[in-house]
Amino acid sequence: MQIIREKRWLYILFFSMLLLISLTLFIHYSIGSVIVNGKSMENSIHDGDKFITSQLAYKWNAPHYNDIVILDASTIPGHELYIKRVIGLPGDVLVIRNNQLYRNKERIEEPYIKERMIDTHLSITVPENHLFVMGDNRNHSTDSRVFSAIDMRKDVKAVVLFRIKPFRQDYD
Repeated sequence: MQIIREKRWLYILFFSMLLLISLTLFIHYSIGSVIVNGKSMENSIHDGDKFITSQLAYKWNAPHYNDIVILDASTIPGHELYIKRVIGLPGDVLVIRNNQLYRNKERIEEPYIKERMIDTHLSITVPENHLFVMGDNRNHSTDSRVFSAIDMRKDVKAVVLFRIKPFRQDYD
C-alpha cells in the first residue's frame, strides 16, 4: 500500500511540474509587454506608455477596427517595432480626400487623432490577409500611407490588450 501512495505522489508531482512548465511557456510565448518610444500615436498613446500585448490574438480572433497593433518595422532603418491603429480590414476601400478618411464610402469619425490630416490623398482597397494601419498623430506618423497595407500574419507581432502605465488613460 505504501508503494502505491509513493507512486501516486510521484505521478502528481510529475504532472504538476509538466503543467507548470507548459503554462510558463504558454505565457512567455503568448503574452508580452511593450514600452512606446515615439510620438506617432499621440494623443492616445504617449512616449513611455507601457502595454500588455498578445502575440496570439490574430491566430484565434479576427482583427477589428481600432485595434492597436505592434508591427515589425525592421525593414525601415533605425526601427524595430511600430505601434499603430487598425483603420482598414481586408476588402475595405479606403479614401482620404479633403483631409478626411472614408471607409467603404462612409466618413469615419476619429476623435482619437491629434489633429486633422494635412494634404493627404489616398485611394486603396485593402488586400486579403492585410490590414491598413495609421498612427493617431497623422501628420507625424510613418504608417500604411507610406509602407502600404501590412500582412496581418507576417507583420503583426502583437495586439495591445491593455495599458499598464499610465493605467487610468484610455487609448481608443
